Amino acid sequence: MITSELFSEAMGELDPKYVTEILEYQPKKPKAVFVKYVALAAVLCLVVAAAVWANWDNGLSVDESTFPIGTEYEDDTVDAVDLPMLTISLGDSGMGFEGYWVYDISDLVSGNPWNEDMELSTLPVYQNVISYDDYHVPLSGVDYDKMSELLYDVAGRLGLDTEALEMTDDAYSEEQKQIVIEKYDGSGYDIPDSYFDATRYMCETDDYEIEVNTYLTVVVTFKSPVSVPDEIGDDPYALAEYFLKEYSELICMENPSISIDGGDRSIDGEQSFSISFYETTGDDTENILSYNFKKVRFTCNSDGDLWLVRFFNVDLSDKIGDYPIITADEATEMLAEGKYLTSAPVEFPGTEYIGKVELIYRTGAYEENFIPYYRFYVEIDPGYGDSFYTSGLTTYAAYYVPAIAEEYISDLTVWDGALTDWKSA
Repeated sequence: MITSELFSEAMGELDPKYVTEILEYQPKKPKAVFVKYVALAAVLCLVVAAAVWANWDNGLSVDESTFPIGTEYEDDTVDAVDLPMLTISLGDSGMGFEGYWVYDISDLVSGNPWNEDMELSTLPVYQNVISYDDYHVPLSGVDYDKMSELLYDVAGRLGLDTEALEMTDDAYSEEQKQIVIEKYDGSGYDIPDSYFDATRYMCETDDYEIEVNTYLTVVVTFKSPVSVPDEIGDDPYALAEYFLKEYSELICMENPSISIDGGDRSIDGEQSFSISFYETTGDDTENILSYNFKKVRFTCNSDGDLWLVRFFNVDLSDKIGDYPIITADEATEMLAEGKYLTSAPVEFPGTEYIGKVELIYRTGAYEENFIPYYRFYVEIDPGYGDSFYTSGLTTYAAYYVPAIAEEYISDLTVWDGALTDWKSA
């Protein structure tokens, strides 16, 4: 399954400065999170497409000088004058397809706390504290102190002696820097100084490898994967309960909520799920933010053994403001008008093909801003991909509509379904 979460995860784990690494160093590949009956080979193929798709510059830029004047809302707490306009900007081209293959839309499950009965008038929008150049090299905003703090915090939760740990990084040596500088000499690319900075801090023990990246995602790899009791079987909910009991100190949440996401199928009909936990405070907005930005995700390998734990800690310190949001019904109207984002190879076929909708934040590392979207699961031509068609599976594609009130979007750019052609609504 290629979800927006997996896109974000893939982007958070890719190390852009090694794309052109002349020393032939290869960063670790992003790994999906599935229970033991996942068809691993098929998943890896989809992750490659997801990583490419997520490379699009699909963030938001803020025009601080333009504001929606004269807009009135029933909620008196909303002050339109204090909120800058937002512009959605997308890349010129891309590849990959966020698709789901199911026998029925009910196959897809989610731990998303959002539901249509929530009475939400606003949701926060945040600016990504890290800025990048056109080659996804961090230019500013990387918090190395926070990276170190998180690394040692997670190590402490594992019961390790943090004072005895030796932290290393992946910064370039002087010799490596000179090789890269010589390679790019005359290329027209002005290499920023930050190109050579560390993108990961790491430490290692006999049992674990721990690393944290500039996006503040901490990854714990078990050198010897931990066996899961056979009696748990293939039930992801039972597996989540087991992890919650056995690793409560590592999860370190006062009121953790289990999130089982996924359920789409491989070509042979097997389902795959991800298992995560997020803090539940009782406040709808905070729960939504925790679900999208602050998860702890457990990964089993193809044998069903615990192999990796990933901690998401997206920096939300740069809040732009609380924006009025539209309802799912209003978003459906915008979708029908062609105001959407998608990686699907076809135009939106019609509202009668909508299977379900949920509200999520797009959280990729290269998002310029983090805003909420409605994600629509839409049935498309079942003949898309002959192998899936012959296996009797239905294809659903993801179509995104910004949840922010349209009055605050200065230019909504939408994709018309072609792989390289974008247009403005």
